[in-house]
Amino acid sequence: MKTWDDEIIIPALEREADWGAKKTLANGVPIYYRDLEYPGKKIKEYPNGKRFIVITKGKTETMIKEIPPRKDR
Repeated sequence: MKTWDDEIIIPALEREADWGAKKTLANGVPIYYRDLEYPGKKIKEYPNGKRFIVITKGKTETMIKEIPPRKDR
């Protein structure tokens, strides 16, 4: 039994997450997310558009590689 309509809910969740990420970046705070272009990797994006693949362990963060800015910017 389906409790909600995936065709309505999933796009709405994606829109809201994108809105929140844009607001966070606009306030000068970097964001973390997963990107389908880099499976299994954590991406850190800065308000200036720079993006890095990062590894975190406890309070330590290591930037592994700079990657190109998102195309939708």
